[in-house]
Amino acid sequence: MKRILGIILSLCMLLCILPANVFAATQIGRSDVTVNEPEVGAKPIASATLFNQSLEVVNVEWVGELDANGCFKANTAYTVNITIRIKAGQDKYLVDNGGFRINRRNATMTSMSEDKQQAVISFTFNNGASAAGNTPTDNTTAEPINMEDRIDFKIEEPSFGGKPASTATTTHPDVEVTNVSWSGEFAADGTF
Repeated sequence: MKRILGIILSLCMLLCILPANVFAATQIGRSDVTVNEPEVGAKPIASATLFNQSLEVVNVEWVGELDANGCFKANTAYTVNITIRIKAGQDKYLVDNGGFRINRRNATMTSMSEDKQQAVISFTFNNGASAAGNTPTDNTTAEPINMEDRIDFKIEEPSFGGKPASTATTTHPDVEVTNVSWSGEFAADGTF
């Protein structure tokens, strides 16, 4: 009995000396990432967009044989490796639970740093590059798992004589709209 009390007392003392933020850290095990998909004749773009404001993209690397001009070729599989990390000042850590997606397709976490602050996620476009304007057709597209994965946007619709809206809102807590642009022909005063 004394031994059990001693163990409990030791655990209590250990809990008292650990910093409070050890218990406050939250895990991030899911996020959608968007990249420009391989397109025949286009050069790989080394950028990506994350839909979790606690994360940032560190590096985007494309793997696969390019043509002599450094562009995507038809009938060639291309893998994108995206290095992500927790933004500075965030009390969070990464977990590999299969929740990361690239262009709404299930991605694979291929490595993670020891401190769980940085990881590499990968996806292979097996059907290769598409022709301009076409989207590769594969059966790996993942639908939203639940409402947390759904992102709805709201913007004021065009109306004759009205000015184009410059802001939009979203229902997703981790997403914000940073830019709204319109295309089309406008009146001389910039109205619809």
